[in-house]
Amino acid sequence: MANPNIVAIAPPQTRSANFSKPVRRMLGFDLESWETALVASLMAAALAAVFVGVATWTVIKLQRQAVRDSAAAFETYKLEAGKQISEANARTAEANLQIAELNLQLAKLRAPRKLSEEQQARLAEQVAAFEGQEYSALIPPAGIDVQGLWIELDRALTFGKWVRVDPIGAKVGDPIAGVSLNASPGVYMAYAPSRASDVGRAAAVLSKELNSAGIVASAGPNDDAEKRPSVIVIVIGLKPQ
Repeated sequence: MANPNIVAIAPPQTRSANFSKPVRRMLGFDLESWETALVASLMAAALAAVFVGVATWTVIKLQRQAVRDSAAAFETYKLEAGKQISEANARTAEANLQIAELNLQLAKLRAPRKLSEEQQARLAEQVAAFEGQEYSALIPPAGIDVQGLWIELDRALTFGKWVRVDPIGAKVGDPIAGVSLNASPGVYMAYAPSRASDVGRAAAVLSKELNSAGIVASAGPNDDAEKRPSVIVIVIGLKPQ
């Protein structure tokens, strides 16, 4: 049974101490948030640096490739341009040769017909097989080279022992020739059809030698030559154009 005279003394209650520090903030973010943001920023900066490095490397590679491509394209262009220039030069040279040839042909067309001394000697040698062959000439009233050609031809035939006879009708010049008002261009040797086997052969040889000398000539039978069948009538027309 408890003693009423004893007073119970209770131990004093211990109060817990609270030592927590106040949280500091800036712009609404605490220190941990700023640390997280800093780490994130550094990571982003690192990624950006990597991207910049990759981009720079890529740009350098592309630039170098572009330079190589440009150099290759330029070399190809130089080769193609050189080829085209060479072809153009070749075409120009060919055209110049053609022009020179045309000019030469034009000069020949304009040049008077002539028989050089060498050509006269050859013609005389070839017709000498028909020694004593009679001939006469017909020439037009006018012609730049007709008279000169007739003089040279007559000289060659004389050397070949042919015999010139006077033409029928009007006579002009020296050596003497008859007048033809409708002579065709070139030189034509007319002979009597009845004498084709001998006089005709002589006319053919003369025609061949004149052509060999560059003078357009031909031979053929003509009924008018039957008036003097032993005579070859040499009709000298204007120079063919």
